[in-house]
This record gives sequence, C-alpha cells and structure tokens, in this order.
Amino acid sequence: MAGESPFEKEFVEESAKTDLASVLDQLNLPPAFIEYVRVHQKTIKIVAIIIVIAVITWSLYDSYRTKRVEKSGSALYTGMLNIGEEQKLALDKVVADYKGTPASTWAQVELGHAAMKDEQFSEAAQKYMDVRDSVKITNPIFPLVTYGVARALEAQQKYADASVEYERLKNIEGFKQMGTLGIARILEIQGQKEEALKIYEEYLSLFDGEQQNSADKILIEEKIARIRSSM
Repeated sequence: MAGESPFEKEFVEESAKTDLASVLDQLNLPPAFIEYVRVHQKTIKIVAIIIVIAVITWSLYDSYRTKRVEKSGSALYTGMLNIGEEQKLALDKVVADYKGTPASTWAQVELGHAAMKDEQFSEAAQKYMDVRDSVKITNPIFPLVTYGVARALEAQQKYADASVEYERLKNIEGFKQMGTLGIARILEIQGQKEEALKIYEEYLSLFDGEQQNSADKILIEEKIARIRSSM
C-alpha cells in the first residue's frame, strides 16, 4: 500500500493549528481579548477583507479622479484656444464630459461670459445661476457668478431682481463695493437720485486713512458730484 499522503490526514494535532487567536497567545495579550477573538474569528476576518477591499477601491477611484481632473483641465485649456462658436462647442463638451470637475465649472462660467458678450442676457444669467447652485458660498467663484447674475439681470432691466443680487454680493466680504455701487446705480437709473446719493455718501464715509486717496473713493466722489449736479 502506498504511503499515507500528508494531504489525506483527517486529524491535525491542536499544536499544529495556526489561527488568529493562536498568534495572539504569543503576544501575551489579555485572555478575555484572546477569547473574544477566538469566538469571533470568522467575523473579524470578513471585516478585515472588507476594509482591504474598501482601501483598494478608494485608491483606484482616487487615481481615476486625479486623471479625470487632469484631462478636464487639458480639455478646458484646448477649448479656450478656439474662438466664436468653436469655443462654445468645445466648452459645452467640457461641461458634458467632465461634470463635477473644476474645469467643468469654469467652462460654464466662460459660457456665461460669452453669452453676456453676445448680449444673450437671459442665457447668461441662467448659466451663472447654474454654476452658483453647484458651489458653496465659501467658494471664490460664488461671488463672481453672483456679480454675473446681477449684471445680466440689470441688462434685462429686471432691476428688482438685480438689486437682490447686488444686496447678496454686498454682504460677501471683499465684494461690498461691487454690491453697493450696483444698488446705487440701479436707483440712479430708476430716477431715485436721492436714495442713490444717500447710499454713495454712506459708503464714502467708510474710507479712512490710506484709503482717502484711493481710486475707488475718487470714483464714488465723481458719482456723487454728477448726481448732485443733475438734481
């Protein structure tokens, strides 16, 4: 009879077995912990496998996203090299192919600028609003597209709506001047010169110290002088 194959053994000595709990025995860990591991060994292994799979999946996704962002940036740069309708088509493709990337967002902004240039104010306002809806208020793009919305609405003579946008802009740090000047300008356009003058004068009082001779202050003083001369 042929010798017994080691692969056919039905019994393996306990000392020959190796499992997670046995390894822990060697580490002088608390018996209660070792017993817990021994009882839940299968579950622990399953959880460990799930964690490994999750880490690998995330790593692959991160690599994919990095490559996608790089490709989208390249596509945006290439698209901006075009002019006219070719540029619009290229930017539309960036928006469609790379949704959720910074390049896609900026392509939408550029499409808004293009619509403004072509005096398609309603389309421009919508594109700016689409971008604004997709970013947080802390995003530097938020106030920029808000200004775009305000300008597009003002160009359509939707003064009430434009004033709301300028008011929103006025409350964002660093954009108070844009918002204030926008509100005052609309009041002036509508013939409400006294109200416009009041806003300009209130804002002028905010300039002090080194700002006394700034270009912004001079601009507002010129606006005040013009309004007063026409009253």
